[in-house]
Amino acid sequence: MKTLLLLIMVSTIIIAQQLSIPFIKNSGQYYYGTGIAITEQEATDAALSELTKSIAVRVTSEFNRDVIETSKDFNETVKSILNTYSIATITSHEKIVTPLDDKIEVFVYLNKSEVGKIFESRKKLVYDIYQKAQQYEETLNIGYALKSYYFAIVLMNSIPTNEIMFAGKNLITEIPFRINEILNKTKFQLKSDRKIEDNERELIFTVTYLDKPVQLIEFTFWDGTNQVQVRGIDGECVVRLLGGSIKFDKIDINLKYSYYESRDEVKEVGDLWGLVVKPTFSFPIQIMLNKSIPVSEKKKPVKEKIDVKKDDLPRKKDFYIDKGYYKLNLVYGDSCMVIQKIGEETLKFLEILKESSLPKVEQYYSDDSFLKDKITKLIKFNNPAIIGESIDAEINKTFTGWELRKIRVLNKYKTLKKQSSEYIILDFDNEGKIYDVTFGVLENVYDKVQEQAKYGNDWINRQTIMKFVEKYRTSFLCRDLSTIDSLFADEAVIIVGRILRKTSIKDGYKYLKISDEQPEASYIQYTKREYLRNLVNLFKRTEDIFIGYSTMEIIRKNIEKVYGISMRQNYNSTSYSDEGYLFLLIDFEDKQPQIYVRSWQPKEWDEQSLIRLSNFNINR
Repeated sequence: MKTLLLLIMVSTIIIAQQLSIPFIKNSGQYYYGTGIAITEQEATDAALSELTKSIAVRVTSEFNRDVIETSKDFNETVKSILNTYSIATITSHEKIVTPLDDKIEVFVYLNKSEVGKIFESRKKLVYDIYQKAQQYEETLNIGYALKSYYFAIVLMNSIPTNEIMFAGKNLITEIPFRINEILNKTKFQLKSDRKIEDNERELIFTVTYLDKPVQLIEFTFWDGTNQVQVRGIDGECVVRLLGGSIKFDKIDINLKYSYYESRDEVKEVGDLWGLVVKPTFSFPIQIMLNKSIPVSEKKKPVKEKIDVKKDDLPRKKDFYIDKGYYKLNLVYGDSCMVIQKIGEETLKFLEILKESSLPKVEQYYSDDSFLKDKITKLIKFNNPAIIGESIDAEINKTFTGWELRKIRVLNKYKTLKKQSSEYIILDFDNEGKIYDVTFGVLENVYDKVQEQAKYGNDWINRQTIMKFVEKYRTSFLCRDLSTIDSLFADEAVIIVGRILRKTSIKDGYKYLKISDEQPEASYIQYTKREYLRNLVNLFKRTEDIFIGYSTMEIIRKNIEKVYGISMRQNYNSTSYSDEGYLFLLIDFEDKQPQIYVRSWQPKEWDEQSLIRLSNFNINR
């Protein structure tokens, strides 16, 4: 018994010695740092900074100088890179806190064998972004594929190794190969070249990757004065040349891959942007243009000509209007008895859009303050120009009336130097009167949702969700804070109709974490409040804003009329960029669908951390 007690005492003395600062410093087994300050947190930060310096001394020799910016002291640059790893969050480091009169001393230490684990979190982020890039490439979203691959390279250049293996491939060589492959096999072909006005020329290109239409692509060209960014969708892109550039006989295109303005969408990428070498990829594309440019004839307004083709078969019919500057070809079903009214309302809207006439908006929609304000903001903040002279669209039945999909337009954002191809969707009530205008989602996204609805026999629900997503995106492009505020309110929100309406219902669903990586419910609420506060300030001081979705997934909860929608949202403005995941839980049990849950996870990439439909239990 005495022997056992003696052993315990000796072991306790050894442990005490191991935890002492002198023992740690003299053992040679640890990296360490000391900080003294008034508060423990401030002292800890200072200690961790010193700890980082000691680690940097060791790993400097392991970094490849070819991937680190060397305009500064190399050792200091390595230290700055290590600071991007947020060492304070690594659980393997320990600290000893000692009070010193009116201050506090913090001593932190980390076993040298644990240093390798510091870089594992960065590798995990590289894996996540690489896999997302692969998904983008597979779905022909070339723009986001290139951005994600490039961001992965920036991250890899902060890891002291020449080999990062994933699924049997060394990503250090594989990712640059993928970028080169995309740049080399993306093809442009001139489809249309016409002069719209004396000082304006419209070019339309078809764009393919591996002989398939690209879903989304971005590129730049020099217009003689500025480097202009162009966003193309669904296999086509449009370029507007102005002034002296209308005389171009060729255009040089460079696919966009580095996305400097979006670097802060991934915090670590933004932190590293000035510290590591960023590679250059060059596959310039030169397209020859027509030497003689056909000029669009400016038609005088003529008396309306309406031709409804008779057809007794139960299939889609064609409705044709040729009035003024535009030819309108609408495809509709037998049940639409207000097609003529829809055609007239559409032509009125097209006339306003062509002239960008705010006085005419005021005149035509004076009896509808909502629509007047919506169209005014749509023109003011997005500068849409109708593409082509012939509008081919489809009329579909909706929950609240009819929709016209889609009018192709080119939005222009001056401070972003950006031209973006978009779809405008018009919503009509059952009598055929226009009551809302939104920007539409990509065509293949819409088609995918339609295909999924065939299996669940729930198209009207999924269509309502799609229309809400379009309304939500438009609220950003038009600075509609009331819609955004309603979406992120604590109350449930009814989504039918053009205005979101709050209800008194709360807590229809209970949130449950299903992994340690997921946030607490209180954190979600905090980030939403913070997010809205930031938006209010940004809207006030920002000239141009652009928002898009790189992914969208709609999932139905078993046989319930409950849906979860997850979107990866990309936000760019004149002075700020952001990216994150938006999750919505929508219940169609009642006649009026309601959003019960809204969560926003900014700069989140870890799949295990994302909030999903499975996180919620129904509490009806």
